[in-house]
Amino acid sequence: MTESAEAQIISPVRPTSERDTIQGTSDRQPNFVRKIIPKRWWGRGVKNSNAERQSANEVQKNNYFAECVQGSPELWGEVGQRVLDLHTKVFGDIYADNNSSLKTKSLLKEDAESLEVDLSSSDTTVVLLHDSATNEIVGFTYAYPLNSKPLTEQVEQKAANTFGDAAYAEMRNASTEVGITLIDEAHRGKGGWTKMMNELDKHVLGKYRYMVRCVRRADNYSKKVQARYTGEGSPGTIIYKDKLNSVSGPQDYFIVRLPEK
Repeated sequence: MTESAEAQIISPVRPTSERDTIQGTSDRQPNFVRKIIPKRWWGRGVKNSNAERQSANEVQKNNYFAECVQGSPELWGEVGQRVLDLHTKVFGDIYADNNSSLKTKSLLKEDAESLEVDLSSSDTTVVLLHDSATNEIVGFTYAYPLNSKPLTEQVEQKAANTFGDAAYAEMRNASTEVGITLIDEAHRGKGGWTKMMNELDKHVLGKYRYMVRCVRRADNYSKKVQARYTGEGSPGTIIYKDKLNSVSGPQDYFIVRLPEK
């Protein structure tokens, strides 16, 4: 990874309450509708439609469940091929958009080797997202101790310079890093990502004091992650942010302070 901008320590801000809102449509009807439909009926169809969409969204969210398991060679033997198939399907396109075909093949091979090592380790917390109807794995994420990887990335060197070597070394020993996170395209936008993240957070809280996340900016994914750790009731607070370029495109690097359990 290559750094691309100045890093910053994020000052704590007063949390703001969050509200769920449903975007409706205006009750301003075309003239020809006004002449046909009495005013007292305007918008009723819209309200019913919104209610139906809410109900459908809840059903979709219930169509998935997240399972947390400990990494092991046995786990890899059981789910490894499915994980690799999903990774190739998703990241094959991402890498191809940013690299040559030869480089893409090399990157997929490197990731496959890393996935096998990470998901085979008993230190890794793995979350699998299943389709409730078929029990098929349609997504996954995982987290491992940050100090299990060498401090080689420039973005980490900058963090060490910012916090001080001694302080950062202490932080690093108390940190977990979230690895590859993905959901099959056909199953996105249905609540599965939140279920995976909730399950992962639940199992790292109390075990680690910090979480490191390096996420792509494409498709507003970085904004989604940042929003998760902002505001009242969030499962952590972003205390450091940096930007970098990578083989998968522009990314944001976050250090999140986790609450004590």
